[in-house]
Amino acid sequence: MILIAALGKQSSGKGELAKVAGEKGFEIIQFRSAVIAEAKRRNIDKGTLTLTYTGDLMRKEHGQAAVAFAVGKMIRKSPADKIFLEGLRSAASIDYLRSRFPNLKVVGIIADEKTRLERALRRNRSDDPKTIEEKLRKEQIENTWGIDKALKKADYIIDNNSTLEDFRKTASALLEQITGEQNA
Repeated sequence: MILIAALGKQSSGKGELAKVAGEKGFEIIQFRSAVIAEAKRRNIDKGTLTLTYTGDLMRKEHGQAAVAFAVGKMIRKSPADKIFLEGLRSAASIDYLRSRFPNLKVVGIIADEKTRLERALRRNRSDDPKTIEEKLRKEQIENTWGIDKALKKADYIIDNNSTLEDFRKTASALLEQITGEQNA
């Protein structure tokens, strides 16, 4: 099985990389799906900060790899031979997943704060911040998960401060490179 995960701060480009992977035949598993399932189980409404809060709660109760543990179950249930994980957020999650799936390749995506803020406000996803204050609060919580430390564990880094077209070209070439390496 080919297993690739996207890692990055909010609105860095993880979802766009997942779209490119989907176009290349990867099954997409989102970390947020595991958090949404947990929020439903706890009867917590899905919203801007509630998913971040739920993920944070999972980590506080069960450790920094709690969401990765739930995603690992999803991976094991999948019949796909190519899986792309969207939304990796911590070094503990990388360590956990690599201990279970040694062939995991992690792609870190970086983009400057101003670019990410503009994307988050423009994207208008249900759990995206609606104000600068909400974005800063969400990022403050996510930073406690060790995202900067996690980026240091990435196998590859994509700088996403350019155009969408440039990012998609870079992403496509990188996915082909990783797929080729793992099929060799």
